[in-house]
Amino acid sequence: MSFESGKRVWNRGSEQPFNGVAVCVQIATLSTRINLSMPFFGVVFFWASWVFLATTLLSVFVAVVRCRRSNIDSHDSDSDETE
Repeated sequence: MSFESGKRVWNRGSEQPFNGVAVCVQIATLSTRINLSMPFFGVVFFWASWVFLATTLLSVFVAVVRCRRSNIDSHDSDSDETE
């Protein structure tokens, strides 16, 4: 809620503060508290993020490097053999 020219104006934007603090800051604070109070989950989340990133990059690399065989070439070679 903000004040413009003496009246209350409700702001419904994504930066809407809740109790004077932005929602994204509250989420980050909650995440930090969980990671500090239960370090096992923080470690699991950290390594899971790196595994996901490595898998994604490897998949993109394999998709770019690997050449797909053309269906037209295989179809043409089959039709030549039958004639």
